Amino acid sequence: MSIYLERYAWPEACFPDFHPPEDLFLILVIPSFKEPDLIGALESINACQYPSGKMLVIVVLNEAENASQAIKKANSKTLSDLQKFVCDYPLLVTLKKLPSKIAGVGLARKIGMDEALR
Repeated sequence: MSIYLERYAWPEACFPDFHPPEDLFLILVIPSFKEPDLIGALESINACQYPSGKMLVIVVLNEAENASQAIKKANSKTLSDLQKFVCDYPLLVTLKKLPSKIAGVGLARKIGMDEALR
């Protein structure tokens, strides 16, 4: 394991059992916070011409531990929609409840990029 992953990465892997394809050449990380049209963005990505199995998309839905009920409800709906979404590439989705003091797009992006590195 790299020193970065040992010392600086988000401590728990989001997808420990996922094994990417050998010929993977592109990983797209999407941090998401109360995004009502995330499916539309994923449909656009799906319409692109990538060789099957060579692209991976990681979505990190994030909310602060003290998020409002409206935000929690929106993220829960997005998670449910993503679990039903069918696409031509592997799609990994996680919902992270982040400590309020450090929650935000930067941490969500970091978590996603740490997963891409793993």
